Parts: sequence; C-alpha cells; structure tokens
Amino acid sequence: MKGFIISPIGHVTNNVHDVRFDDWKNLISRLVIDEMYVEGLDGIEQFSHLLVVSRLHLPGKLLLKRHPRDRRDLPVVGIFATRSQLRPNRLGLHLVRLLERKRNVLLVKGLDAVDGTPLVDIKPYIPQLDIETTAAVPEWVNKLDVGRRASRRREIGGPGKEGIVGTSFACEKCGKEVGEQQRHEHLGRSYCDDCYMDILSPPKACDPWAVYAAKCSLQGNDKFAALTPGQRRIVDYIRAKGEATVEEVMEHLGLTAEEFKREFAVLRHMEVLKGLKKGPIVVYTLFDA
Repeated sequence: MKGFIISPIGHVTNNVHDVRFDDWKNLISRLVIDEMYVEGLDGIEQFSHLLVVSRLHLPGKLLLKRHPRDRRDLPVVGIFATRSQLRPNRLGLHLVRLLERKRNVLLVKGLDAVDGTPLVDIKPYIPQLDIETTAAVPEWVNKLDVGRRASRRREIGGPGKEGIVGTSFACEKCGKEVGEQQRHEHLGRSYCDDCYMDILSPPKACDPWAVYAAKCSLQGNDKFAALTPGQRRIVDYIRAKGEATVEEVMEHLGLTAEEFKREFAVLRHMEVLKGLKKGPIVVYTLFDA
C-alpha cells in the first residue's frame, strides 16, 4: 500500500510543554488555523463541542504492546486498544469545548495536547451521531481516572451549551463582561479566557519552544519550503517591502499583535526573519538581508 502525506491546517498554542500535565480538562488552548482555511471555519461557532485531530509530534518509542499509561496493575494490551500517543501514525483525537471563535483562532477548553502540536483536522461534535449508549469497555478502563471521565461526561451533557450561568464579571485586564464560566483566578485577580491565556503563555522570540517548533518544521527541508501558508504571507509581504513594522504587517494581513509575535518567534529561529531597531522603532526584514 502506498504512503501518503498529511499537511497541517494549523497549530495549538497553550502554556503546556509536558505530556505529564494532569489538568487537561481545565486547560484553555488556542487552535490557530492557517489563513488558507479560514473560510472553512464558517458556522463552526454554532457548535458547543468539537472533535480535533492532531499530529502527536513529540518523540517517543513505539511499542505495539504495553500497559495502559505504564500502570503495572493494568493488563498488557495492543497499542490500538489504548489511547497512547506513541502510535504508528501518531494521530490524536480530542473532544473539546468551543469557547469562542475569533476569525482564524478557536479558543477551546479541554484539549490534551501540548503547545506547538500540529492540527490535522477539525469536525463538529454531534451527539446524535457521536454518542453510542450501548458501548462496552473492558474492566481495566474503569480504573483509569474515573473522576476525570465523569467530569467530562457532565461537561458535555448533551447537544446544548454547557450549563447557562446567570451571573457575569468584568475581566480585570481587558474589561470585557463575560460569564462566570469563563472566570480564571490568577495571583488574586480575575481574567477572561483570552487574557488568562495571554498571561500564562506570552509569545516570545526567545522562547525555547519556538526553537523546537522551528526544528520540527524544517526536518532537513529548505526553510522557505517548510513555511506554513500564514508564515509565507508574512514573509512574502516583508520581502516585497524590504522591511516593515509590526503595525504595517498587522494592517496588511489582518493579524493581531499576538498572532504576529507567535509567527515571528518561529520565523526568527528558522532564520527567515529578523528584527532591527531603527531609532525608536523596530522593523522586520529577511534574515539574510
């Protein structure tokens, strides 16, 4: 059988870099979709939950048989009878709650994937199609994080949004009035989902995970050939102008400052773009210019 190539449609951004993280159900993440697929998101905000397919890109050894989660009290089973990330084709399937869509960015809750994880596909979760009330599982499954699975079942609940909350609060960073279900406490202050994510995971050009993402993107290929469609639009615009400020890039390409900074962090470590200080402003140009 012939092999095939799967190209990512975007990537995950959050503040988790270790797969041993143990609070996935409360984690807020952003699914940043490449510009060429933006129209494909139209209508997705009408669904409360999504099924996300990802590429499990972190290194690890494939074992065709193993103890689930390496727990010796559980039986040895085949890899296809587990949810392990160390699979032949390294694809992950995730059920998440959709909090908000902002153009090409989906804010989601409950994604068990680390920062930088490539996205392969997104589908709406449809209870009428995706719930199987007669499903059976082996006894050992019932020993795995019973509390977490029960919590997830309560959260999904049914075809509607998660429980409607009558009260609201004002985010102490942006001032936006949002429902109590979006309240996040951090250092004694209350933030909405967006601001909480920005505080925990600020974009940095010196971020070592940007280096890792850049190396994963290249994998021995030409650095320009390895660019995502969104990164290519940034590079093509700056190449055509010779140099550009972040404000010019944002206005021309319709990006937020955070979106540009995240892409620049990767492009800088790929040695595609660089920033230069000219008097009181910073301009961006090709790395080899």
